[in-house]
Amino acid sequence: MRRRLGGPAPDLVLAHGVRAVKLAKAAFLGRAPVVGVAHNFRGRTELEGLDLAICVSAAIARDVKARYPGLQTRVVENFADLPAPTPHPPHEGPPRIVALGRLHRNKGFGVLLAAAALARDRGLEFELTIAGDGPERTALVIEAEVLRLNDRVRFTGWVEDAAGLLARADLFVLPSIVEPFGLVLIEAMAAGAPVVASEIDGPRDILDGGRLGALVPPDDPEALAEAIIAALADPEGAAAVARLAQAEVLARYSLAAGGARLTAALAPLIRPRSQ
Repeated sequence: MRRRLGGPAPDLVLAHGVRAVKLAKAAFLGRAPVVGVAHNFRGRTELEGLDLAICVSAAIARDVKARYPGLQTRVVENFADLPAPTPHPPHEGPPRIVALGRLHRNKGFGVLLAAAALARDRGLEFELTIAGDGPERTALVIEAEVLRLNDRVRFTGWVEDAAGLLARADLFVLPSIVEPFGLVLIEAMAAGAPVVASEIDGPRDILDGGRLGALVPPDDPEALAEAIIAALADPEGAAAVARLAQAEVLARYSLAAGGARLTAALAPLIRPRSQ
């Protein structure tokens, strides 16, 4: 690796992650443009001195600019290999609610369980699938038992076919308390699922202030329960919004669209090769 880094300078270095950015700075800063990608709000002293910071959301860009006013930043929203739309399969039985992500306190799954208990007490029939794993799994399983939700909540762990799970959802819920972007949210929208999400940085931008899905205050089980009940009470209305969201998210966050944004952000830093 050292021999490779000590060779001819590249046209540009794009580094993801703390270790990669530190290595890129040590090897190339001053020899080639070095760009670091900021994915979250955690302390990022490694970004100091870079030629450019790519921020995956406007909220992260604001945070980086506040820390390093002199650092050049560009917003390049996250993008993904989004699956082709598939028909939303009909089914018999109660509505299927899906939540997906790392089981960490910042993701708000405890808030979702509390909201589910409130919705049940108000007469809502549903099946809730929570897919993912993480440090909060045991506590969440216990909380579901305490709330007497065992017959309605299923913890699956990580799933191989996340796209299939999302395509079968009647409602996707993102109850995060902290969410700089929300990649799983665009995956759910691409799958055609109606969505309810916390009104925080990433989801607020992705859902265009509520135009493409319902937004609720974070860490508020009462508001989340009401939004879930409202969405499932009007499936035709929720489906209409979901179709609009699906079209817009596929146009905005596909690999092609994201690649074009990234190319445009990096182009000014790439030095033309001498003839």
